[in-house]
Amino acid sequence: MKKNWIRVIAGIIAVGMFFAVVTQPAKAMSLNEATEWTESLPEEGWPQAPEIHSQAAIVVEIGTGELLYAKNATKKMYPASTTKLLTALLTLEQGNLDDVISYSWKAVNSIGQNASHIGMRTGEQLSVRDSLYGLLLPSANEAANALAEYIAGSTEEFVQLMNQRAAELGAVNSHFCNANGLHEESHYTCAYDLYLIMNACVMRGDFIEIDSAPAYFKPADEILPKDIPMGTTNMLIKKESEYYNDAVICGKTGYTAEAGRVLVTYAAKDDMELICVVMGGENQEHFEDTNTLLAYVYENFKKTQIGEGDGRNGTDSLLYSTPLGIPRTGYQLVHFQGNAMGILPKDTKAEELERSFLTIDGKNYLEYRFHGYLVSRVQMTESSDVQTSPLFRQVSHYQSEMSKPDGTLQVVHITAIVLMAIIGILILALVWAGRQDKKSHHGSRNKAGQMKLDRHMKW
Repeated sequence: MKKNWIRVIAGIIAVGMFFAVVTQPAKAMSLNEATEWTESLPEEGWPQAPEIHSQAAIVVEIGTGELLYAKNATKKMYPASTTKLLTALLTLEQGNLDDVISYSWKAVNSIGQNASHIGMRTGEQLSVRDSLYGLLLPSANEAANALAEYIAGSTEEFVQLMNQRAAELGAVNSHFCNANGLHEESHYTCAYDLYLIMNACVMRGDFIEIDSAPAYFKPADEILPKDIPMGTTNMLIKKESEYYNDAVICGKTGYTAEAGRVLVTYAAKDDMELICVVMGGENQEHFEDTNTLLAYVYENFKKTQIGEGDGRNGTDSLLYSTPLGIPRTGYQLVHFQGNAMGILPKDTKAEELERSFLTIDGKNYLEYRFHGYLVSRVQMTESSDVQTSPLFRQVSHYQSEMSKPDGTLQVVHITAIVLMAIIGILILALVWAGRQDKKSHHGSRNKAGQMKLDRHMKW
């Protein structure tokens, strides 16, 4: 009987340790936090990254949000025409593709003589859809201005929307001054922020449909009686190009003398969806570097199921497989929500990852790490058996009572409560065991009381 009490105590300790985790609530990253994250890739066991020419870069698998490569990812850089990604995003979010817009004198004539354009003249009209093709494929600067005026009434008002939307997406080092990316000293961003913007873009099917087109032909019609052929500046999606990459879905190029060559790319292959950003290259280095980084990821990494399929994570492993052992009662206390995925080096198995528990905003998670680098975080939820589990309910009560308003847990308080409970249980157990031994010695035993106690102890 003493052994059973010891096992119950071990169970309380195990579950108490499970919930007594200090963590901070999830929040948007600051510039310092984003920089720390982009510099967090492990050295041990991580595939050797290739050398690239671009000054800044980042590669993220967007299905998992896992960082796979970074170089100066939060450094202030000039975006050039990759600015048009944010212009396109706002247009798609707030506009109507079938609307017709008029190109103002300012929209047409404020771009300079050598800026890319589609030949629109003051007063001419074009649909929002056709304007977006002009914006994203040949990178027409007057199309950016016209779309900005259509959405916000003026480019100045549109710029405010751009900076607001960038902040909403989590941008940490960006400030936009125009809708097209023509150079201004105070118009800047970073590779990390462009990843966030592109990630929002590719969540939209209408964006991918337009941006993935190698070419588009706008025939003369009643709105605009002239043909406008448009071709992409992105050599990665042009089959006749030496830089063509069949994994690339879409992207956006950018160039000014100050920015150098910039390229934001969305690629999909082997169940991995990648966003790759390179900034500050020369000549054709943005295409070369992007292909180099995509090949690095697809050749060295794999997407792996993590979570429910890992046998180490069941209730048996979390509670019963302890040195002291806990009697099995049939309760399944913990369920892992979904089958989380993680990106791992190809020679690494999910079972080799380090695991740790934490609580964020009252929700329990199991984290998987590769040599300290966070690979995946799986939410732990109550199974249907939790409602009938007195042990789980009692620990959940302690967790609720000791929670701060911001969702963190007071480990010291919980530890004190658990220790007090253990001491109390030990005293009661010893007293009870002593009485039972005494009764056994005299040859008498209260069977009814024993049955009542057994029912009380049953989990």
